[in-house]
Amino acid sequence: MTDDDRTMIELLASARAEFMGTSVDEQTEFAAKFLCLLFDAAKAAHPEHKVRADALRRTFRGIATSPSLQTTFRESLLPDLLAAPSLAAALDAPFSGLVRELSLEEDA
Repeated sequence: MTDDDRTMIELLASARAEFMGTSVDEQTEFAAKFLCLLFDAAKAAHPEHKVRADALRRTFRGIATSPSLQTTFRESLLPDLLAAPSLAAALDAPFSGLVRELSLEEDA
């Protein structure tokens, strides 16, 4: 796991905790599993997510050391992801309802 991965996990956990009124600790496992499955295993189970998941990872390369990327990542998280009742529900949802489309990856 890279520093960028850890940062995205922390940001997703924090955003879900704030949205759902829970603690960051309660959301960390969800965030870690979601991003792990999205970036790896979900590619096989949900091939429609592959292109967007790859673009998401490219877009946020360097997020661990970039406050502006951290802000952009957090702002890109949509309510369907923040309120997902389970990991399965989040992974089965349309990607467009989970993370806002960004064009930053075109600069990578």
